[in-house]
Amino acid sequence: MRMKSKGFTLVETLIYLGLFVLLIIVIIDSISAISTSYKNIKELRAIESSAMASMDRMISEIRNANSVDTADTTFNSNPGQLSLINGTSTRKFYVLNNRLMINEDGSIGPLTGSDIKVTSLIFRSIATTTSSAVKIELSLRNVASSTSLTENFYMTATLRGSY
Repeated sequence: MRMKSKGFTLVETLIYLGLFVLLIIVIIDSISAISTSYKNIKELRAIESSAMASMDRMISEIRNANSVDTADTTFNSNPGQLSLINGTSTRKFYVLNNRLMINEDGSIGPLTGSDIKVTSLIFRSIATTTSSAVKIELSLRNVASSTSLTENFYMTATLRGSY
């Protein structure tokens, strides 16, 4: 009579060990993919947040402006410069050291974060016989990113009293 042995055979142990290693590899790969996705989303959020704040400010200033100072504005060129006149005050938008800047009657400040690089800023004049508008084309890149993620943003605003 043969006695039943207790425990696992070597073949069973190797099969269980192989399945366990396969499971660990799948888990590690999933965690790595989730981590990479989170990092990309965080970098994209920084770009979009900076773009929304910058575009909102430029659109607001264009809508409040009486006119564009064409002598101090660079249209259809990268990097562009936009100078707006609203009564006695002026607002100028331009790129300095890869950052979008605003000059409000001599007070200068950045509109984009330090980790965001302006790769392109183009202003285009849109004029009809009854109205004037400015189209903004803005491209931003996250310099803190390991990838070269660049996003493009477009907006158009009509000047006050020209509609």
